[in-house]
Amino acid sequence: MATYRRFTHEPEDWKNTMGVGIQPGTTAISENSTKLDNLVKQASSIVFDKYKQKYSLVYQSCLRKDQIPYGIGALQPDGGIWFIDTIPIMISEAKYQGDRGNAIERWFKNVYIARLINPNITYLTFACGLGVLEHKPIYDTLYLPHKGMYNVVQPKQNTAFLKVDGFLLEEVVNIIEDTFIQTMEG
Repeated sequence: MATYRRFTHEPEDWKNTMGVGIQPGTTAISENSTKLDNLVKQASSIVFDKYKQKYSLVYQSCLRKDQIPYGIGALQPDGGIWFIDTIPIMISEAKYQGDRGNAIERWFKNVYIARLINPNITYLTFACGLGVLEHKPIYDTLYLPHKGMYNVVQPKQNTAFLKVDGFLLEEVVNIIEDTFIQTMEG
């Protein structure tokens, strides 16, 4: 039988987690990841504002607990969640990672929650950094759930755009708009 230990916020518990995950008092946020997060958020807002009235879209920055099956977990993608009525139809998020690390690990949990709610949701990911190169963490981790297809819109599926050196605002706006249009037509 497995034994589980509940951690408190006491310093003696912190030393037991050394080397595991993000250390107490530290952050996984880098300047590059913050820049990409803000870029995706800004582009998403531009495209959302353009189409919100035409399609009666609703925007949420995250899911509330009562929107998540079983009320456990969280989902707060960088570009937010777009709804028609109460159905989430599109999510966009950003991931930045070097050639090592684990920035992409949370992606699977987020997609799983989103697909429990709507199996046909378009889940759009923008990924940058050395981790997007072939046989690096982001590239390899996202390969199967994207069927090996990167930089191609796959409406109502997982879509990932990878670019080592990052994106320009205009590129992200165009990709989000094209992805949304194809989602609505698909």
